[in-house]
Formats: sequence, C-alpha cells, structure tokens
Amino acid sequence: MSKDTAENTAPNTADSGALSPELVPENCIAFNIGRAYRAVLRRYEQAFKAADITTMQYGLLVHTAILEPASGIEISQSSGHDPSTLSRTLAYMEEAGYIRGVKPVAGDRRKRVYSLTSAGRSKLNEALPLWEQVQKEILLEIGEEQWVEGLKSLKKIQQIN
Repeated sequence: MSKDTAENTAPNTADSGALSPELVPENCIAFNIGRAYRAVLRRYEQAFKAADITTMQYGLLVHTAILEPASGIEISQSSGHDPSTLSRTLAYMEEAGYIRGVKPVAGDRRKRVYSLTSAGRSKLNEALPLWEQVQKEILLEIGEEQWVEGLKSLKKIQQIN
C-alpha cells in the first residue's frame, strides 16, 4: 500500500475486535477534528493580531452583523459557541465599543439584543481582508476540491446530536 493510500484509508476500528491505544491518534474522529481545528485556529489568530481581535471576537462580529439585532441565544446558536462563554465575550466586546446590547421594547425585559456599533463595523471591515487572506492560503495548501469534500463531511458531523 502506498503512503498516499495509507494516509487516505482509516482502518475499520469498529470491527477490528481488539482495541488498541495505538489506533486512537491516527483514527479518532474527535482527536483529528480537534487537531485540524487548532492548526487552522493558529493561522487565523496570527492574522487577526493585525486587527487586535481574536478569532472568537471576529466570529461574533460576523454573526452579529448577519443577525442584528440578535439576542445572545441567537448569536450562540448561529456561532455554535457555549452561551456562558459567549456572554463573557459579548460583555468584553460591548465594553470595547464593538457591539451595543439593549433591552428589547417588547418581550422578556431581562434579555438583551445586540447590534454592531460603528466601531464594530469598522473592526469587522478591518478584519475581513485578513480572514480572506488566510482562507486563500489554506485553500491553496489543501486544494479547493479537498475543501469542498471536507466541508460536506464536517456539515454531516455537525448534525450529530
């Protein structure tokens, strides 16, 4: 079996009969998705230093811009972030002047809805080209076709409950 074939063929660990720790690093779905996530995250974090924001802050600017006005729950569901982690980041971003949270006129008065401020819109516009550059670099490295197939798999995995 060629090296290329070996890298693209995972053994069927579910039917192997004997479990072995040696199989985990190369075949574990969670391990490999996590490892890929961290590798990609490092690239974005490095790029976003130029805009003085983190990848999470960038993502929340994007989701807030798309949904605004939006509750913290809506932003959490859209971004996939844990609500408690999200609330801390939203509080920081509000303090930094990137978003504004206001109590809605109708409905639950305890909830806040968020919108971007002009500073938040400027920060998003500053970061978008940085995001685009990292996207292009990674796509050049892995190939457009590989990404399209990988994205299909990731979307299926996201549906797992």
